[in-house]
Amino acid sequence: QSLMSYECERNRLAPAETPARRAPALTAVTRTRLFAYRGRAKGAMSAPENTLDAIEQAVTSGVGWAELDVNTTVEQIPVVYHEMAVAKAGPHGPVVPVAPATIAALRERFGGVSVPTLAQVLERSVGRIGLFLNVESEMGAPEQQGLVREILRLLARFPNVSRIIVGSKNEMLLATVREFSSWKTAYWLPDDAPDLSLAEERGVTWISVRYERATPGLVREAHERGLRVAVYAPGAVEDLSPLAAEHPDGIMTEAPEAFRTWSGAH
Repeated sequence: QSLMSYECERNRLAPAETPARRAPALTAVTRTRLFAYRGRAKGAMSAPENTLDAIEQAVTSGVGWAELDVNTTVEQIPVVYHEMAVAKAGPHGPVVPVAPATIAALRERFGGVSVPTLAQVLERSVGRIGLFLNVESEMGAPEQQGLVREILRLLARFPNVSRIIVGSKNEMLLATVREFSSWKTAYWLPDDAPDLSLAEERGVTWISVRYERATPGLVREAHERGLRVAVYAPGAVEDLSPLAAEHPDGIMTEAPEAFRTWSGAH
């Protein structure tokens, strides 16, 4: 059954209910993965975020993973760039999705910086660095459907690759990825509702949470539920001092070198 026919029949990204699973509890973290946040691994000396140059710097710096933002264009081409794709209808109006732009318009918006397609990123990076693909979710359902379909089509070219994680704040989008592929998924916890039950029920592998919200209790509970934890984006090692007794599984930062000695990070 194809993804398109499934979407049409259900009129949604994924089933209202997916089979619950109870993953085995995880052992204590001894080595913390480092993710170059938005592909940047050199701090202030980094190339522009979410660019091929930034990813290349991350590869040469020896960081194991790059976290990247995936968005879509008018042509429904998955591209790598970060933008809060929402706008307010007036100063007190509701937040509404912003229509996707063309690739040409995006490059003009970013002052000529080359916005890479996801296909370009995968071809350049797969096998050289792990990829955490943060799929932007502040868009309308049709754009989300097209985007997740194209992402899965592109990832299908790399059936033997394991170091790819698909993350999002949209639980239905993640359920779709799980339904139609075997890629690891990560749920970005809302800042105002760090509830782990939904992440566990949806069968995700990781949760992502701002470091200010990552309490020892939250990390411990996640591990008990079989969920790995990535925290973002601490500015200094001291920011993680509250987690000295309960280490997260990953740190997303633009300066991974500063965290290499933190709990044997690699």
